[in-house]
Amino acid sequence: MGWNNKEIKGGDFVAMEPGIHSVSVWSHKFDEVNQKDIVRIQFRRLDGVIHSETFWLGENSLWRLKQLSIACGIGINEVWEIEDILGKEIIIHVTKEEYQGKENTKINKFEPMKKAERREEKSDQPDFITGQDPF
Repeated sequence: MGWNNKEIKGGDFVAMEPGIHSVSVWSHKFDEVNQKDIVRIQFRRLDGVIHSETFWLGENSLWRLKQLSIACGIGINEVWEIEDILGKEIIIHVTKEEYQGKENTKINKFEPMKKAERREEKSDQPDFITGQDPF
């Protein structure tokens, strides 16, 4: 049995290159790595390119989620949940880092998106809702 890759939909992967990107907070998934809680959040550019970032949920690591939430417009004294930031448009700074001999991309800065940079067309539901689990 054989397959023609031209006829198979999906499976194409384009890594988000280092630089500054306008993205929406696309999806999330809670998980566990080495018995430690994490949340993987995917950020999606308008052209469909996705960057997945892991956030550790330990007390000393929550500062990154705080930075992300503030960039998404959550107030510094507000209580929030991951669902509150889905669909929010922000700016991310992606860099390349080497860790244990392997080169990876990582977000090193989150910024709010200025109104002029936001997508013009808005609907009641974000464009990322597909009914499929992105993970």
